[in-house]
Amino acid sequence: MVRKFFYLLALGLYQVGYYLVVLAIMQLPVLAQEMKALPSGPKTQFGQPTLSILKPTHGETFGKESIVVDIAVENFDLVVPEPRFGKPTNKPVGHLHIFLDSNPLIATNSRRLMIGTNADGDLMARGWHNLTVEVVDEDHNVLDPRLYKQVQFYVSYDGSQRGDGNVDGGGVSGFVK
Repeated sequence: MVRKFFYLLALGLYQVGYYLVVLAIMQLPVLAQEMKALPSGPKTQFGQPTLSILKPTHGETFGKESIVVDIAVENFDLVVPEPRFGKPTNKPVGHLHIFLDSNPLIATNSRRLMIGTNADGDLMARGWHNLTVEVVDEDHNVLDPRLYKQVQFYVSYDGSQRGDGNVDGGGVSGFVK
């Protein structure tokens, strides 16, 4: 009698399990549709992060002066770049990676900086230059979707020749708060 009871119980559980699996499989297309509707990438309660390069503007020309870079970042907290690898955070935070002519220039949380001269006071070479600003997370990983902006500007004064004949491409001269 007891054996028959456990047999019927097992059979009942098997049938219930079977129906649960069938129901779950039937719901997969619905779940897949719902997952496609979910936004990807970091999102705050205010929306997706945005990035803009306010200065310099595309095609702007500069002479001997340093170039002020103004950056606007919305819906994303910029923090000081530091070794935070693997430390969990509760919100989307990170910093900016700035590239000049495809060369890494600086990692910063500053929204304003000056470029165009290096520590020796040498200016950038004459010609067109590309400035790229990218928002990255606290571990220096690009966001998904990737968030970056580029602007191209022209330097009309040839500051690439130093007194000793060496060529230098310029860099970051300092931060402005």
